[in-house]
Amino acid sequence: MSGPGVGFEYPRQKVSWLQRDLLLFANSIGAKADELHLLYGDTQEVIDFYASSKATKIPGVPEFDYRRVVDGQRKMEFIKPLPTTSAGRNFETRTKVVGVYDKGKPGTVLDVETELVDVDTDDVYTRIHSSSFFIGQGNWDGPKGPATVSFPPPKDRQPDAVVAHQTTAESALLYRLNGDYNPLHATPEPGSKMGFGGAIMHGLYSWNSTCLELPGDRLVTRIWKTGENKGEFEEIRFVTEVEGGKVCLSNGRALLKTRVSYDDALCTVRYIGEVAGATGAWLGVEWDDSTRGKHDGSHKGKRYFQCKYRYMTTAATSASESATAASFVRPTRPSDTPVSFVAALKAKYVEQEPEASEAPYSQVKFAGKIAEEVGFDKVRRQMAQLDELKMAILDGVHMASARQEGEPAVAHVSPKLAHIDISRNLFENLGPVVEICKDLPSLKKLAINGNRFQNVLEDAALGEATTAFLHVSELGIGDNMLRWEEICRIAVAFPSLTNLAAGANQLTQLSAVNCGGLSTTLTSLNLEFNSFSTISDLASLTSLSSLRNIYLKGNNIRSLSSKETPCPTFPASIRYIDISYNQVDNWDFIDNLTKHFPGLTALRISHNPVYDVRASHNAPTATADEAHMFTIARIGQLQSLNFSQITADDRANAEMFYLSRIAKQLAA
Repeated sequence: MSGPGVGFEYPRQKVSWLQRDLLLFANSIGAKADELHLLYGDTQEVIDFYASSKATKIPGVPEFDYRRVVDGQRKMEFIKPLPTTSAGRNFETRTKVVGVYDKGKPGTVLDVETELVDVDTDDVYTRIHSSSFFIGQGNWDGPKGPATVSFPPPKDRQPDAVVAHQTTAESALLYRLNGDYNPLHATPEPGSKMGFGGAIMHGLYSWNSTCLELPGDRLVTRIWKTGENKGEFEEIRFVTEVEGGKVCLSNGRALLKTRVSYDDALCTVRYIGEVAGATGAWLGVEWDDSTRGKHDGSHKGKRYFQCKYRYMTTAATSASESATAASFVRPTRPSDTPVSFVAALKAKYVEQEPEASEAPYSQVKFAGKIAEEVGFDKVRRQMAQLDELKMAILDGVHMASARQEGEPAVAHVSPKLAHIDISRNLFENLGPVVEICKDLPSLKKLAINGNRFQNVLEDAALGEATTAFLHVSELGIGDNMLRWEEICRIAVAFPSLTNLAAGANQLTQLSAVNCGGLSTTLTSLNLEFNSFSTISDLASLTSLSSLRNIYLKGNNIRSLSSKETPCPTFPASIRYIDISYNQVDNWDFIDNLTKHFPGLTALRISHNPVYDVRASHNAPTATADEAHMFTIARIGQLQSLNFSQITADDRANAEMFYLSRIAKQLAA
């Protein structure tokens, strides 16, 4: 972008602050007594609104009167948490002009970008894009500038949250003590000359005011979740009104993380707003660990949000929302810091050399005997060579991105990785996963279990994912609470996929979807610990002509078909089925299994009720061994049962035993 003043850099300014400054600012903007994490020194957190007016002359544009300026728009990026004091550190602000726009008689807009930087490390902590409007200071023949981007709230929809804030007659005077000494906040003369009638609230207290807002007004903020994801963030829009209807802040937009980790416990933000009977704003979260919470999204009879997790209530197929998956937490509760893939790699595999004073070997006791670890230093040194690393296990490390600003690309750090596990992290969409994998040409195995991907069917990153996943043959995508169509939407982006593990996704039936290239590449499918009740729930798998192995352990399968859905015939390519730990309680299921799986040669069916009840001919199976022989005798084409190979002698003995039981029944 070019134009008058564009690129001009203001002199760098050293900045410093003490804990007292933060406490004063928190009081100034109305922090309440129940928010002691902002108001009391032992747990002080930083609300970062520090900035300063720039009255330096900008080349190529008129000299503006900073006494007649109000805020326009402001965008703030919080890149790193600020320390509660700058003591012992060296911070400065770096500001440059982005644009100066002549709006004619109304005035001039000045757009600047300010970064707060640690001088010693060059780390950027915050980045603020702001515009100032110089009232009545236009008509200097400058560029008109771009049109303002609008972010209106959703139409015909009630807000998801409403928050009220009462200012006082002294609020502007107190706010002024933080360093914004504009006389507009203190004395009525400037405000009267500008048509406001006296001192006003504006600037960093209330962002961009669009109507008369006076000290003592009650401000009401209405908040909407748009349902849109922007990169790793969810979009929130908001409008603030002076109580009575006048809009004083418009075009409000925030991009928030919906995936958060508190003390290594992952959760998803489902609600933002007030809670009846409690003061202030709250976050309603659903924990990934459904036993960690206190309720199901309801409080004192009022439902604030729905949990996505469902738990099984009986051994059958019924399910209900978890009663303990949800909690309310304060928005200012400290959360675990998100990290990048690159940072997580270095943190886990690159260790400092041991101190010379440390023992060369560590000792471990087993039953009173001492054993020494020998050779682990060599292993650690080998793993610390990231450019040679073949496998990386980075599950549960608060990962949210491929790399952060200033970090090298993944391809420059560990280009030889063939197996990565990035399960149970803070990803909100598949964009970071695609970015990681596109830099790993040797990648063959990927695990992304336990993540909570949002809006998968509309995720634009999947449209560009084929090259990133080109050689991946094994994908783990279990415990993600995804629907079958979402699982397939992800899986079809893997052109070489042979093994898909999608267990624990609470699936009850596989909908008919286009499986794309999976029909010819997929050979192994793991659907363990879902909620299927019949084999016919898997009918859509008949299109997978290359499928050989199906794993169905830990479901609720009782029969082959339901009254509504007959059981189809599956491809003859399927050789192995694991149906252990289900609810099969009759021998008709086993007798008819090969009618629907004509190619079946290996079966695991242990830990089902059929092994513990009387057989169909009133012949009791007193032991698991007897049930084992019954199964061999009833399925003549089996070559393996419950991990045991069936020899010719095994089959002869099983069939003789089965016939003897029939004869005994006939003779009775």
